[in-house]
Amino acid sequence: MASMRYMVITTITVRPGRGAEFTDARKMIKAAHEKAKATDGFAIYQVVGGAANGTFVTFAAKASLAELDADPHGAAYAAALGGADAQKKLADMATSYTGTTTTNIFHVDPQISVLNKSWYDADPYWKPKAPAAPKKK
Repeated sequence: MASMRYMVITTITVRPGRGAEFTDARKMIKAAHEKAKATDGFAIYQVVGGAANGTFVTFAAKASLAELDADPHGAAYAAALGGADAQKKLADMATSYTGTTTTNIFHVDPQISVLNKSWYDADPYWKPKAPAAPKKK
């Protein structure tokens, strides 16, 4: 995590009565990630207060914006998922359960962040920079 510079946060609102489909789809995706040994990680949280029922938030840390352009899955992931038929099934499930989806990309700023000491030790990027000395007149 210390090499992370960006956080991709996606909020998904699942249509009423479609929660089981969402859960099944996420289990398929997780199993395929594990089987393919995909290196892109994510965490999913279910919102239990302060948002509509059926709201889930995913967090995915990225070291660079270039990671957003690359496909981390490839053939190994497609095979682990179960091929073209499974991909179509997953897409159909997503169409069925998805109410709304919003994705935001955040840059983690080392100048205003307070992080675990291990991050500061692991990467000089996170070390706070000394403020510039005032200019003498």
